[in-house]
Amino acid sequence: MAVALLILMVAMVPTVDSCKCKFSPVISQLQSEVNTLKSKIALFDQQVYFTATFTSPSLTVGGGTVVFNKVLMNTGGGYNPTTGVFTAPRRGLYVFLVQTFTNGKGDANWDLHVNGQIVLRGESLTQAHTSNEYVYPVTLQTGDKVSVYSRNPLNIWGTNHSFFGGWLIKALPTENFQYVRPN
Repeated sequence: MAVALLILMVAMVPTVDSCKCKFSPVISQLQSEVNTLKSKIALFDQQVYFTATFTSPSLTVGGGTVVFNKVLMNTGGGYNPTTGVFTAPRRGLYVFLVQTFTNGKGDANWDLHVNGQIVLRGESLTQAHTSNEYVYPVTLQTGDKVSVYSRNPLNIWGTNHSFFGGWLIKALPTENFQYVRPN
């Protein structure tokens, strides 16, 4: 009986090997799809957001890149409080918010820059205490840089009255990402 069973098993080996060969492409395709889905899940799990203000309650910020030196939150590590520049850690749709609150000592004229190019202008042309908020959505590539640039000295209230913030709304696949449609 044992010998007959052994002979039957040996006879089935080519059939099992044949089945493996038939299903090998299907298994490879399924493994590829699982890896693609894992990549997409990781893509959407990444959170990026920051908010920064000033340590000083009232200040005049000279012309150039405005350095919001007091970080309130910086998930994803994109904002640099030494340079005042946000660097996109990944490709995606972002929204940026800039608020300036003039301190009554002069105007506030600034630009939002993406990679050194003006994408938004903000102005408070008044000697009064005026608050302005600007929201700007933009698609960024990994490594793109966003900053607030002062066109003249900003005379503003600091500590939570004036701030710069941004967040990733939707992560996008990298440029070389190729979606493979299942058959």
